[in-house]
Amino acid sequence: MSDWLNIIVAAAQSEWNHRRALNLAKIPNIIARHGLDYKPLLSGRGLREVLSITGGQELKLVNHPKEPLVWGVLPASVDISGLDLASLFDKEVTQNGKVPRFKRAFWTAFIKQMQDGERRFITNDGSFINLQTNNIPELSWIEVLPSDLVETDLLSSDDYDRAVLNKIKEWCARNSVEIERYFMQQSSKVESHRETKIEFAKIDFSSLSEADLARISIPLDIVMKLMKR
Repeated sequence: MSDWLNIIVAAAQSEWNHRRALNLAKIPNIIARHGLDYKPLLSGRGLREVLSITGGQELKLVNHPKEPLVWGVLPASVDISGLDLASLFDKEVTQNGKVPRFKRAFWTAFIKQMQDGERRFITNDGSFINLQTNNIPELSWIEVLPSDLVETDLLSSDDYDRAVLNKIKEWCARNSVEIERYFMQQSSKVESHRETKIEFAKIDFSSLSEADLARISIPLDIVMKLMKR
């Protein structure tokens, strides 16, 4: 058995010790930590296809029953009959059963197709930029490969959001970055709203004439609401 497959088998056994499946999205990062590049090992095939053939004697592929694009592996000796397969997968696949909200530009980076001769990079602020192959990117930018893009035939399917999420998870695992850094920041909206309220409160009415001031009227119910804040 090859070294890289031994690594996966050991990782799958470690996960099974905690009664979990090894999520396929985590495998590229696991292999990379051992100093190996997993892409050449696949010879142009998908990871799941290779594992179904090469790892047949040592590994067993399992599919999340409610997430058709989420796959994992178990040691081949595990009897899955009667098991709740959903319980074998990490709870971080979704947030409260929903796909997390990502920064719009970051999400788009895994959907929009690239032109020939282009390379795509995620920049420091979570947006993306396309460069011609002869242009040099910033060292801190992280490349999005053509293989990281969602297949075009999935873009109109019911599993569209899940397909994008899984591509993002695989990309984050391969590049050892935390997925949370690309989530939409809700707090910024709250702060913006607070700042707007503060600025409104600072409006200087002293420059208005008495006639203009007389035209200002606020309904009583609005006044009562403001008094309660």
